[in-house]
Amino acid sequence: MIVHEMSLRIGQAEAAAQRSLEHARLAEHRMLEARAIPSLGYAALNGPTPVPEAIDRCRTLLGEVRGNNKAEALLLTAIAHLEAMRGNFDEARDLYRRSRAILEELGWAFLAAQTSFDSGPIELLAGDPRAAEEELRRDYETLDRMGEKNYISTTAALLARAVYEQGRYVEAGTFADVSRELAADDDVTSQVLWRGVHAMLLARAEEHAEAETMARSAVQMSESADAPEARGNALLDLAEVLSMAGDREGAARALAQSIGQFESKGMLVPAEAAQTRLASLEGSVAEEPSVPS
Repeated sequence: MIVHEMSLRIGQAEAAAQRSLEHARLAEHRMLEARAIPSLGYAALNGPTPVPEAIDRCRTLLGEVRGNNKAEALLLTAIAHLEAMRGNFDEARDLYRRSRAILEELGWAFLAAQTSFDSGPIELLAGDPRAAEEELRRDYETLDRMGEKNYISTTAALLARAVYEQGRYVEAGTFADVSRELAADDDVTSQVLWRGVHAMLLARAEEHAEAETMARSAVQMSESADAPEARGNALLDLAEVLSMAGDREGAARALAQSIGQFESKGMLVPAEAAQTRLASLEGSVAEEPSVPS
């Protein structure tokens, strides 16, 4: 189940979690049941299930684990991320803060330090990379103090993104390198994230051919996953790289593809942002003077 989640094979992860849940219920093992249910929530979040349906699914699961604080906290972050996808940022923030508070109160520091896997992207969706950095940095420092070497690669990659969006490119490169060094080969989430940031940094250094190769490798890796958010974000990074190289038509194609991914999931916020970028790009192409023959 965990292997499938790391590689973003969401359908397989969901099937494995469902089997675990069924076995736990047959054995009347409430603890194992509570362990399986949050994985179903994260399958609803990360997989192709449309946002409104995924929220309903997670809230149903939340009712099934009522009284199990750890399972409730994990489901709250999934719901928070989903709510942010459709622009309900106040509710999303309330939910992820409640989740973190529950985990910290009960002494589950390691799980609490994974809150920013959702709170970081939530703040990025809200257009607040500084808040995203605050969430991610506190968890990065906690994991680093623990000597953790697996999950921290994802935290580092997301932190690279938050720092990049604030224009601190050298620091972004440092965190991208940390993620690259630590991420397992089959950790598709981390591999796609650090590649996207690294590609944009290469483009800023006018290493356009290498940047495009890197960005396309991220897109290719994301295509092995049934995860629309990961696919859409990789395409956004490719569009940015192509735009910096002056390939506006290629950038427009990548943006259109990203919109398709986001709309298939019902992710209103990134879809609208990508549509705005696409309209601006198409407008600039239309304004270019024609070259006389």
